[in-house]
Amino acid sequence: MKLFNSILCLFVFFATYSQNQQYNVVTIPDNLIENANSVVRLNYKNIEISSRKLMTISTKRVVTILNETGLESMDAAEYFSSSSKIKSIEAVILNKEGAEIKRIKRRDFKENSVSEGSVVTDNKLLFLDYTPIMFPFTLIYESVVETSNTAFIPSWYPIENRHQSVENSTYSINYQSELGFKYKEFNFENHPNISKEEKGNTLHFTAKNRTAIKNEEYAPSYQSFFPYVMFGLTSFHLEGVDGVASDWKNFGLWMYESLLKNTDEIPIETQNKVKNLVGNEKNPLEITKIIYKYVQDKTRYISIQLGIGGWKPMLAKDVDRLGYGDCKALTNFTRSLLQIVGVPSYYTVIYGDSDVRNLQEDFVSM
Repeated sequence: MKLFNSILCLFVFFATYSQNQQYNVVTIPDNLIENANSVVRLNYKNIEISSRKLMTISTKRVVTILNETGLESMDAAEYFSSSSKIKSIEAVILNKEGAEIKRIKRRDFKENSVSEGSVVTDNKLLFLDYTPIMFPFTLIYESVVETSNTAFIPSWYPIENRHQSVENSTYSINYQSELGFKYKEFNFENHPNISKEEKGNTLHFTAKNRTAIKNEEYAPSYQSFFPYVMFGLTSFHLEGVDGVASDWKNFGLWMYESLLKNTDEIPIETQNKVKNLVGNEKNPLEITKIIYKYVQDKTRYISIQLGIGGWKPMLAKDVDRLGYGDCKALTNFTRSLLQIVGVPSYYTVIYGDSDVRNLQEDFVSM
């Protein structure tokens, strides 16, 4: 019996040792270390779209952080709200030999409200706040998130950042065909070692052994040369509202009918005020300047993004009464005032960031 127990313990030891050895830093090929601050050993994401109002996102991410700069690649966090629930989340820290040095359960993750300064939202963030005791180390991160919002299906970026190499990145998505699932690939022609398998209602992408790309001053946006895939549904759900994105015209009609319609009422006192300000001015540009100044003098920026309020502007009459609003609320208020003084204008959704992002004319999506 003693001999049996000894053999069993020896077997367990070798099984554990062997399991951890796969993430030993010495097993990383030299070409993946070159120019890299981090190495993604495995990035597995599985998307299950069960219905228009239910999507489950399962993630397993194993990343070796080579130095302090590579800490930005940990990406061990999830947003949650009344419409998005974190079903599970955990992490394990391994040393450079691949041995476990710390196990982090859900209760050990930190929680932050996303509301800050002039932004009020019901979204919260659960994140790993880990201070390494040495470099390199390896993070194993796993999570499952369930959401009723299917308007935003996570895109697949086999390479997520500059100075990051990838051993294995895998993305699987299973969907209901009646929802009008669609996807579009970008920049695949210049990136070998990417495979795709499509079978029934399941789509599977894999990329392996992607070397790190150095950052260069004044380089174009990463979306102009990094490979990635966008996904979308023709029939989606967003914060309690069903949406349609069959083409840009229908998408615009949905946005107007569901989010904008009947939000442009202005009190009669304000109508008379802006008409008096404009007076006899006939030049549309000069009239617009007068209205812009009126809005600037009257309002300040406060963003209330609770539920569908993150996408639907607050009523123009409420902006007039309260004297504040966010981007879309102030835009809609300005549009409503211009309408009163006879200047046509259009509420338009734009994208703003340090990286330029072009509209995809043949791919309709939020």
